[in-house]
Amino acid sequence: MKKAITIIIGCIAFLLYGQPIWACDPNGDDDDIYIDGGELPEVDIYPSDDDNYDNNDDIYYGDWGNYNYPDYYDDDDDDNYNDGDGGNGTGGSGTSNVDVPSKYNRLSDADRQALNDKLREMIQNCVYNNMLNYLDDSGDEFSDIYLDPSSSVGGYNACTDVMTFQNSDAIDQAFPEEFIHFFQDHYYLGGICMYQDNNTKNNIEFEAKFTQDLINYINMMQGNNDGMMYYGEGEYYEREYWDWIECMTNEGTSMPSAEQMSEQSSIYNMFLQDWAEKAGVSFSSTFFYNIFDIFDGC
Repeated sequence: MKKAITIIIGCIAFLLYGQPIWACDPNGDDDDIYIDGGELPEVDIYPSDDDNYDNNDDIYYGDWGNYNYPDYYDDDDDDNYNDGDGGNGTGGSGTSNVDVPSKYNRLSDADRQALNDKLREMIQNCVYNNMLNYLDDSGDEFSDIYLDPSSSVGGYNACTDVMTFQNSDAIDQAFPEEFIHFFQDHYYLGGICMYQDNNTKNNIEFEAKFTQDLINYINMMQGNNDGMMYYGEGEYYEREYWDWIECMTNEGTSMPSAEQMSEQSSIYNMFLQDWAEKAGVSFSSTFFYNIFDIFDGC
């Protein structure tokens, strides 16, 4: 009954004032957190047929995403071009032997160690650990990993399974989002290479940024990092997006379930539209794949 009243009030507020009122109830206990939005922008932020991407200082649309986070890798071979050892995602305390799941790895020993360290840090989080376990169980590997000074900060090529970093310093910054793209590529039916050159690519971009924001907010609230940037924030509803992340993580204590994400799908799509407006890109309104099942239990 309360939820029905919430919907009615939200509709009345929107019709009278153009001010949406969103309710987030991550635990299903009717203890809603309400988010008061500002006036709706007087612009069309809905999908268009424009395939031109606006590459600005904040968003890079080359090889799947803005950032690349380090992979896991252990190898005693001093040769600069090594066979990968595959992955063994375990999470928790058993992370010291986690390796990059790659056929080849052309990073230096120091960079491979940085990649190891980043992955081991990441999989302390349940979601990243679930992703790694899924990839390990499926036998999925990067085909190669190397530095490419001509590339963006980091990139994952979904058509070749190659991951690159602009330089050694980019490893820590870039790997998490590109690892998510690697997971998306092997979780979606048919992969994501087919979406490389159409608007659906940006749906996939936002999902990766939103996933990072959920994880990073939980890490921040649990004292695992000092602060965070919101990769998925948009043009008009920045503050509302922050509040929604707080609500959907139950104030930084847990990830939303796939069921909860389904219940929030209309709000998710609104924030996707707002992010697309800020990025100056178009997106698909008919793309319904997602990775949210991997959130369950986290």
